[in-house]
Amino acid sequence: MESLFKPVSYKKGAAVSVGAAFVWKILSFVNSIIIASLFSISVRADIYFYLIMLAGLGLSLFLSVNTSVLIPEAMHKEEPRARAFLNRVLVFYVLLGAAAACAAAALPGLFGLISRFDVSAANGMFFWASLYFALSLVTQFLINILEMKGMFKVALLSPLNALLPFISLIFFGKGSGIIVMLYAFCAAQFLQGLFCLYALLKTGWRFNFSDGGVSKGMRKNLFSVVILEILNIITGGAPLFIMSGLGGFVSALNYAKQLFETPGEIVVNRITGVMRIEFNHFSAAAKSEELNAAFEKTFLTLILIMAPLCVFTTVFSTDIVSVLFMRGRFGAMAVMKTSMFLTLFMPGVLLLVPSYVQRALIASAKKMREFLPYQAFASALMLSLVYFLMKQGPYGYPAAFFISNFIWLFLAYFMFKKLMPYIKYSATMRVMFKVIVLNILAVIPSVILARFIDGGILRPLACGILFVILTALLSQKFYKIEIRKYK
Repeated sequence: MESLFKPVSYKKGAAVSVGAAFVWKILSFVNSIIIASLFSISVRADIYFYLIMLAGLGLSLFLSVNTSVLIPEAMHKEEPRARAFLNRVLVFYVLLGAAAACAAAALPGLFGLISRFDVSAANGMFFWASLYFALSLVTQFLINILEMKGMFKVALLSPLNALLPFISLIFFGKGSGIIVMLYAFCAAQFLQGLFCLYALLKTGWRFNFSDGGVSKGMRKNLFSVVILEILNIITGGAPLFIMSGLGGFVSALNYAKQLFETPGEIVVNRITGVMRIEFNHFSAAAKSEELNAAFEKTFLTLILIMAPLCVFTTVFSTDIVSVLFMRGRFGAMAVMKTSMFLTLFMPGVLLLVPSYVQRALIASAKKMREFLPYQAFASALMLSLVYFLMKQGPYGYPAAFFISNFIWLFLAYFMFKKLMPYIKYSATMRVMFKVIVLNILAVIPSVILARFIDGGILRPLACGILFVILTALLSQKFYKIEIRKYK
């Protein structure tokens, strides 16, 4: 237990974080399979997934504020001022979370303002989702503080987010319904929060609140990040709001999200979350060459992992969805809707990878205010595409997602040229497109092989093995050349 409180290196921290996230997502997959079997794409399932996704959008705002503004601000302060600053933020989060939970309990009709569902169908889920948001808000901030202190092993607690829901589904799912997932999520966040608080106290943390203020640029950066995240909430929430009036599509989208977001949550978010601390150190020390090298190394690692996953999943989405979910009440129509979302979203997910690292770089340089016009344009573009393309149906959402991410790749070139000219953005884009081409070439024989194999688990398994072998053979020399630069 004591080893959890010891700081570790960035490399080890990234490994621990990715490993814990992998266990968490494997358990989450199992939960999704059970939910699909029990509830398929019913109205209650739609409402549950809708609330969870809205809570996720809200939490992403505060996670971005934490990692892009508050933690970097604290890292530029000396003790005890840094501790007092973070304590004051923690109290604010506790009060904000309590207010959100109380509002949902007192005014359940608020759910009708943020969705197109029948309010009565929610039957208590709105309050429990709000309580989950409140608990996660505080726990997430405590985790960010511990990570700032190098205690990356706190990530080992994250599987609780799937383990407790799994136990609840197994023992109470059939009798009590899908709401037991929300009970378990709240319990998991509460337990993690208590442990993080205990770990923080073990470091000698004291709850002093006298702070000498914040830096001149902090308020401007905070305002910029909040505006950016509100734009992201709007662009992410608008398609969900539209789909909340269409039967079954919110559930189908969520089952697909379990697949197309999992690589990002396990690999991209975790590695970037750890490496952004290193970015902050290099930026604070004005070491531009080291910062660029860290950026290139992080980006190369992410794209080498993500490209094969995205390319193969795009091509074999129907087989993957059928093997994982087609049982119980989850029939052919649910498979069709889910696999269509998966096929259309995966290419956009791959193009989104650079933005994770870019955002961390911009935050480390405290240039969020300068970043705002670029992100505002990207968000306006996404909303415009959603408005026009979703008139044709819910699958206009992934189409808008892909187009906006593709355009962003080119817009980011001009952003870096102006804000951080020492970052070699063009070189990383060339690497990215080479890796994508290599993986597309490698998947072609697998597509041919699939024609000679009937459905079931054998087809994606055999084609996957062939794809991995061909990917390794085609790209071995290229990978060696690129990776050698960072040894």
